[in-house]
Amino acid sequence: MREILKHIVFAKIIVFIGILTFSCIPRSSLKSIATTDKVRVLIGIERSNFKITSEGLIVINGIPFNNEANIYFDGSKIVANDIVKDSKIEIFSDSYLQYIDKKYPGFIRLITSENGIMVINVVELEEYLSSVVPSEVPALWPMEVLKAQAIVSRTYAVRKMIENQDKDYDVVSTYKSQVYSGISKVHPRTSRAVRETEGIVITHNDEVIFAFFHANSGGYTEKPEIIGVKENLPYLKPVIDNYSKNTFRSFWKTSISKKDFLNSIFGRKNLKMEYINIPYRLPSGSIAEIEVVANDGKSSIIRRINVNRFREIFPMVLSPKFEIDIEGDNIVFTGIGWGHGVGMSQWGAKEMAIKGYNYKEIIRHYYNDVELVKIY
Repeated sequence: MREILKHIVFAKIIVFIGILTFSCIPRSSLKSIATTDKVRVLIGIERSNFKITSEGLIVINGIPFNNEANIYFDGSKIVANDIVKDSKIEIFSDSYLQYIDKKYPGFIRLITSENGIMVINVVELEEYLSSVVPSEVPALWPMEVLKAQAIVSRTYAVRKMIENQDKDYDVVSTYKSQVYSGISKVHPRTSRAVRETEGIVITHNDEVIFAFFHANSGGYTEKPEIIGVKENLPYLKPVIDNYSKNTFRSFWKTSISKKDFLNSIFGRKNLKMEYINIPYRLPSGSIAEIEVVANDGKSSIIRRINVNRFREIFPMVLSPKFEIDIEGDNIVFTGIGWGHGVGMSQWGAKEMAIKGYNYKEIIRHYYNDVELVKIY
């Protein structure tokens, strides 16, 4: 822990007098946000038979059916009830569409891919955000943090819409983009936060920013290189974040047996641990790579793993800010923070809101030299 805490840096505060006036910048100057009103969310990939249902009428490529679409992929075509298409089918309803255990607004687009059928929910951006915000932060948190999350989530989605105009979808419904749960998470308080910040995004030099966020910074935010971003993004400079200290999972400790650890790393049993090496840390002290050396009884075997892949293998390692110790038959991880640490800390934002900061001040604490712009 001492090593981690040695590497803390910065802060810059911009003071505003009076009420901020949001400027309306034409879409063309924000890289022509195509189809800004709708976002395409990948909610699943299916390789076998599945259903999409509704409490109302279902319309498949313009042809009405009762309330159920039975869908399968025959290897080259999509089949939905009596409709057969090579690449794309669209399903509408006068009610919500249900896929697996969730109900979705908008319509569902099915597209063939090498992995099966991509199930994509095409939904109004603001309606999408009404589900994202309460899926990302508790709806009973202070209103100012809910508004900050609404703006950050809108910015993240719009940036992805700009980047992915020529692709089949903009975002996925999991934490790998931002969590989207259809209508199941919608709450009046978060819907209010979305409504009262409608159309507002974060920009830097007239460009919509990469609005990364995470649960808890542990006391300071990270450079975007920790998540593989190689671009120079001046608005994502690390900041000292005392608001995230002494909050939920700002400090954590967990362990795993050597046996399970080695089996997860190498996919082999009956290995003996030799040592764990940290070949590279970022200037912040966060781990970038882990080198694990084991012995199979004949020779040493080595695996070097990027920290993001390492955390996918071991989800209980909550952030890249950690130390590793071998204690008897166990591997012990001790760390600070929750998530990758880039951009806004949700728990830090909550503490700022409790202390009386508004959503504009929260955003400007975590993102450097930015403007809040109303684009519609």
